[in-house]
Amino acid sequence: MQSTIETAGTGDLRIGGAYAGAGRNLAQLHSTLWTNPGGRDVLRHALRGDALPSFVQIAIDGDDVNLFGPTLRGFLVAQGSDGATLPGATLRRVGGPQIPFTASDGPRHGFALATATLPKTQDRRFFRFTLACDFAGAPEPEERTFLLPRSHA
Repeated sequence: MQSTIETAGTGDLRIGGAYAGAGRNLAQLHSTLWTNPGGRDVLRHALRGDALPSFVQIAIDGDDVNLFGPTLRGFLVAQGSDGATLPGATLRRVGGPQIPFTASDGPRHGFALATATLPKTQDRRFFRFTLACDFAGAPEPEERTFLLPRSHA
């Protein structure tokens, strides 16, 4: 099962084994890599020498999506063009408190969400929540909305 992170205006980003599975057409996967905004930024940097823009991505650990435990582990990458963590980076659930995060390696930071506090869809089969990352100089927070299955136990 793959989880989906909905990103405004950029389509869906699949996590949790998006490149796993025999019989997939690797040429197609590689060619679609460059259709997302981050891939295009890398191409502009490599081919034209453009500066890399700031990069923010929020993801939920693929293993936790299917385990249905009391906590979801996630990762925040908030990286400037120099590769360092963006100054003043904060993470919060929209409509909720700030979420503490810890440095795990370089600009990647780990965080945890208690599943008991996450909003559920009307039929109670999914968690649906939005996480926002803000940093010094950002015109507005970067937001990612998640729709994840809940345990049926």
